[in-house]
Amino acid sequence: MSDGPTALGSPQKSVRRTLADLFDDRTGIDAEWSSDDLISMWRHQLAMPLHEVMSFRDALLTETGSLESLQAVKDFAKQCLTSTDQSIPKSIGWMLYITAVAAAMKRFEQRITSADDATLQEWLHWASSQSWIDDQTRALVK
Repeated sequence: MSDGPTALGSPQKSVRRTLADLFDDRTGIDAEWSSDDLISMWRHQLAMPLHEVMSFRDALLTETGSLESLQAVKDFAKQCLTSTDQSIPKSIGWMLYITAVAAAMKRFEQRITSADDATLQEWLHWASSQSWIDDQTRALVK
């Protein structure tokens, strides 16, 4: 199983490679956080405002979220995953990224990642298998 996007070359592909490496290197990922900690942090992150009028939950899990808001969530998640700041656990960053990608595909039939189908399926499997996500998120990433 892996934790993110892959490739080298363009700046965008360089970022994908970094994310893929992060996803593949899950040794000790968030080892200091229990499932109870992660579910609390996931719920907290979903309640946080993405911008003035919309929360992460609204963007990801309701029909009010636009394609642009899902792209903003994905971009925020990338920053979390590649930042040296560890204020948001990597697992939460991955869940934001994967959930944004899944929501864009299901609601808008748009792919906002360049990850190939096999990689995307691996990420969705990882996301749906996490014990700390809520049922609404699980249904989206399944």
